[in-house]
Amino acid sequence: MVQVNPYDVLPPDLAAKAEAAVRVVEGLLPKVSATQYLTVAALVIILHDTFSTFPDEYSLVWRGRRGIERTMFLVHRNVIIVGIIFGVIITCGGNTTDMTGFGDLRRIAVVGILTVVGIALGDGLVLMEIWQLWDCDRTVMKYMVAAFTVTYAAAVAFIGASFGSVYHDFVFIPELRVCGFTEVPKLLAGLWASGMVFEVIVFALTLWNVLERPRSSHVKLTSLLMRDGCAFFAMAFALRLINVVFILSTGPELFLLVVFPNWAILTVLVHQLVINQSRERSKLRAKVQMMGDFSELTFSQHVIVSQTVDLDIDMELDEFDRDLSPRRFAVR
Repeated sequence: MVQVNPYDVLPPDLAAKAEAAVRVVEGLLPKVSATQYLTVAALVIILHDTFSTFPDEYSLVWRGRRGIERTMFLVHRNVIIVGIIFGVIITCGGNTTDMTGFGDLRRIAVVGILTVVGIALGDGLVLMEIWQLWDCDRTVMKYMVAAFTVTYAAAVAFIGASFGSVYHDFVFIPELRVCGFTEVPKLLAGLWASGMVFEVIVFALTLWNVLERPRSSHVKLTSLLMRDGCAFFAMAFALRLINVVFILSTGPELFLLVVFPNWAILTVLVHQLVINQSRERSKLRAKVQMMGDFSELTFSQHVIVSQTVDLDIDMELDEFDRDLSPRRFAVR
C-alpha cells in the first residue's frame, strides 16, 4: 500500500510551513498535557482537603476560634480554591470563543492578584501560630512582622513588575486552544525567592526559641507546633525552590507545570497546621476545665485560658506563676 504524504497536495512553500507547524504542535502537546493533568490534580488536592477536613474546620475554626485568625483562615481557603479553578480554565482550554486570548489574560491577572492575597493570608496564619511558640512575646512578633512586611513588599513588587511582560507574552495558541507564554516572566522568580527568605528567617527564630528555652519542649502543644511548623517550613522552602528552578531553567511551555500543584500542597500544609493547633488547644481547654490539670501550661509568661462551662458561666484564669498558682480568679 502506497503511503501518500498529505503535504504533497500543498505548494512547496506552504507544505514546509505546515509540516514545521505540525512538528511544533507535536512537541508542545505532551508538555501542555502534563501541565493540564497537574493543574487538575492541584484542584483535586485542594478540594479533597476542603471536604475531608470540613468537620474539623467547622468545630475547631468556625466555632472554636474568634476574631481575625478565623476570618483569615476562611478567606485563605476560598481564595486558593478560586485561584486554582482559574488555573484549570486557563491551562485546560476553557477559552473556546475568544481567539485573542484576552479572557485568559484577565484570568491570569486575577490569579496573580489572588496569589498576592494568598501569600499574605498564608504567611500571616503561620506567623500567628509560630508566635504561640514564643509565648506571645511582643518583641519577637515585631521582628516577625518586620520580616513579613519586607519580604511581602518584595513579592508584590516582583509580581507587579512581571505584569508588563505577562501582558505581552501571554497569548492564545489556536492549534491547542489554550493560552500560554511565549517568554518566561523570569521576574516571578523573585516572588518565590522572597518567600524563601521569609521562611528562613521565621524558621531561624523558631529554632532560636527552642535552643534558648528547651524546658518548654515537652509541652504537647509546643511539640505539635514544632512538628507541623518544621514540616511547613521544609516543604514550603522546597516547593518554592522548585518554582524558582523551573522558571529559571525551563522554557515557557513548562512555566505553569508546577505552579498550581505547589500552591495546593502549600495551602494544605498551612491548613493542617492551623487545624492541628486548634484541636490541641481545644483538648487543653477541656483538660483544664474537667480535671484542673495545668501540667501542660508550662509557659514562661502569663497564660489566658477561657472556657464556658455549665450554667453559661464564663471563667477566666489569668496570670499564672511558674508554680501555676493563680493570682486572680474572675467569674463573668
